[in-house]
Order: sequence, then C-alpha cells, then structure tokens
Amino acid sequence: MGDKKKAPDPIPKVPDPPAKQATPPAGAPTTRAGAPEKAQAPAAPIRPLDLTLTPPSMLTPPSGASPGFTLPPANKDPIDWFGMRQPFLTHGLPMTAQDGDQLASNFHYSLRLLQNWGMPSDLAIKVANLGLSFAYDNQLGRESPNTLEKFDADTEKMLGPGKTLGKLVVPVITPDTLGWAVEKVTGKKIDFRF
Repeated sequence: MGDKKKAPDPIPKVPDPPAKQATPPAGAPTTRAGAPEKAQAPAAPIRPLDLTLTPPSMLTPPSGASPGFTLPPANKDPIDWFGMRQPFLTHGLPMTAQDGDQLASNFHYSLRLLQNWGMPSDLAIKVANLGLSFAYDNQLGRESPNTLEKFDADTEKMLGPGKTLGKLVVPVITPDTLGWAVEKVTGKKIDFRF
C-alpha cells in the first residue's frame, strides 16, 4: 500500500466493517497452525424449476386418507366417495380405513332400508348418498366444529335465551346431486363425472 495521505472528505463516510479477529469465536471451526486454508468449493448452480404438467393418472392420492384405505372403482360401487369425503375435509379430519368401512356399512344399511320402503334402486342410491353425507357433516360438526360452526355457536350464546340464528342448510354438492338438480330444472340429463 502507498504512503499517501488522504485529504479529509467533506461528506461523512459509512464506517468501515470491523477488522478480522485474531482468534475465532468459541465454537467456530479452526484450521491447524501453519496449514493453508482450503478454498471453499463453488456453490452448486441453481437448477430451473420443472413446470411441466403431470397427468391426473400419475398423481399420488391426497394425504388426507390413511395408508390402508383405498377407494373402490367408481363404476362398481354405488357409494359416492367424493361426497362422503367432503365432511371430513371441511372439518380438517383424515378419512381413515375405519371411517371408510363404517361409511360403507351405514350406506348399505340405509340403502336396504330405503329399498324396503319401496323406493326405486337408482333413487335409493342417490338419497342414501346425500342423506349419509349430510348426517356425517352434522355429526362431525358437533365433534370437531370448523370456524364457521364455532362462530354460529358463539353468536347463539350472545343472543340470549329463546333466540336462535336462522340457518339455511346447504347440502354437499356432488356430481350426482348436481346432475339430478340440472335434470329437474332443465329436463336434460347431464353427467358431471369426470
């Protein structure tokens, strides 16, 4: 470095960074005395993101289901598993294999009951799917309420005795219920399954 003296600057400078310490802080990695420091390896290059789309058939099942539970093929099972799973999803609960077995048992019991009352098979399947989904939604709402259900309960407590909130029941919309509603309104039969 040169022996030149600098003239004072009229503009204040940003302070220089602190000088290196003679000894490293406690716990810091050290090198042996007299050994040359190894140069750090260059950082690995950043790879670009793979933004290709994966076809639905290659996707893994959602993590909400337990490992032992698999859905049966849609064309052979009359149970609307999408509609049955919705109450579990809206309440943040996983649908386990035991839940699936219990749902199947309740569905077949309800289906036989409706058929014994004289309801045609197609209509009995739709009513059993819709009714069972609604029943599970109500039961899970009592056991594990979501934010909206907690808000309703707190609001009803604040209203005082004898006053309740007016509630509108909205069923779970599934491909079967949507197709049924469109058929009743327009007269056209449309299949919403994909």
